Amino acid sequence: MSLRNPTPLGVGGCQKDGTIRWLSSSYTSRKVSEDSWIVTAINYDITERKQAEEALQESEQLYHQILDSIADIVVVKQPDSRLLWGNKAFREYYGMTLEELQGLIDAPFNAPDYTRQYIHDDAFVFSTGQTLTISEELVTRHDGVVRTFNTIKAPIYDEAGQVVLLVAVCRDISDRKQLELSLQASEAQLSQILNQVTAAIIQFRVFSNHDYEYDYFSTGCEVLYGYTAQELMADKMLWMSRVFPDDQTTIVLPVLDAFMAGASPTIEYRFYHKDGSIRWISSAYTSQQIEPGCWQVTGVSQDITDRKLAEQKIREQAALLDITSDAILVRDLNHRILYWNQGAEQLYGWPVSAAMGQLTYELLHENVAQVTEMTQRLLQQGEWRGEIRQVTKTGKEVIVEARWTLVRNEAGQPKFILSVNTDVTEKKQLESQLHRAQRLESMGTLASGIAHDLNN
Repeated sequence: MSLRNPTPLGVGGCQKDGTIRWLSSSYTSRKVSEDSWIVTAINYDITERKQAEEALQESEQLYHQILDSIADIVVVKQPDSRLLWGNKAFREYYGMTLEELQGLIDAPFNAPDYTRQYIHDDAFVFSTGQTLTISEELVTRHDGVVRTFNTIKAPIYDEAGQVVLLVAVCRDISDRKQLELSLQASEAQLSQILNQVTAAIIQFRVFSNHDYEYDYFSTGCEVLYGYTAQELMADKMLWMSRVFPDDQTTIVLPVLDAFMAGASPTIEYRFYHKDGSIRWISSAYTSQQIEPGCWQVTGVSQDITDRKLAEQKIREQAALLDITSDAILVRDLNHRILYWNQGAEQLYGWPVSAAMGQLTYELLHENVAQVTEMTQRLLQQGEWRGEIRQVTKTGKEVIVEARWTLVRNEAGQPKFILSVNTDVTEKKQLESQLHRAQRLESMGTLASGIAHDLNN
């Protein structure tokens, strides 16, 4: 590392209390003699940014794993209908890798009429910002088989309220449709037989009449705000004029009263950078009264845009999980609930506040012996699939098709269980009705034959 030029450096450091903090260090040097230099170091605490980056990475891994465990197809599209991301079910259905799919509007083997309809539906969501539910649409599989899907297309917004992406969740209803058609056909036959879903430092004075005067801006302001310290000192209203209007009235101006009370507030607000972009800023202040009616305030501000974007992305990813009607649960190895999505609320009737921390076999009245056996298989094989009978909050018994995945930590040790449950109660009822109708049909045919024989 050369000390002759400013050099940024990110390092981890241990504080006096034992906590680990991430620092971004910048060094500059000036030679004062033949063998001597004066070195200046500026350290910025970037722990929150590093934690946000780590949380985003962990969140992306978890959400991708969750979405890859869902039987439904989940697709994220760009405004021109080009594919940005698809889950495992989508990739397997099209028989293509994510890299092969990215940038395509649709698979080349899909029928042109189907693709034109997808583009038309996407354009509606992007132009109106409304969620679109398509009760039935046809999609060609990579082997040429055409299946029927129920699809929900929903918009994803950016900080400015503009629709920037579209997420589609598609559920294969072909089997249900076939069951319905088979049941209808069977009923029709029976009827005929029996009779026819970045940091900056600032110092200023505040007066009791809510006026203020700047005393100092650090050079870091230019990186943070886009304006030099000289520009900000020359125009007292420049900084305030660039604060997002809503944040001026609800966040920045009210904090002046906190300064006069000797408080040390930290605020987060949006700022229009000189380049026109919107930056999220976190400012921590300390104040002290230096004379009657006058307080001196020192503030340290950092750019937290990356953290905010990471939080926004986490919220968007969480929203993806709440669009699907599947019940998604994360439980520890003792089956205590750690995560409970809206699909679980809708299926079982229990709100997240009541479900968190509960044991699944107690809350949902699962068969303990069956759960124990399933857990043993999960630990041995890493996943388990099958049907489970459960009971909702109202006492209704439901049959779910469960897909359990064992999630491990970095050391490869089991950490928790990801469970995706699909309600198949209606499907089972349709199968039962179809079976009963077929039996009645057979009986009717037999009766007709006997009657025919008797008549002869």
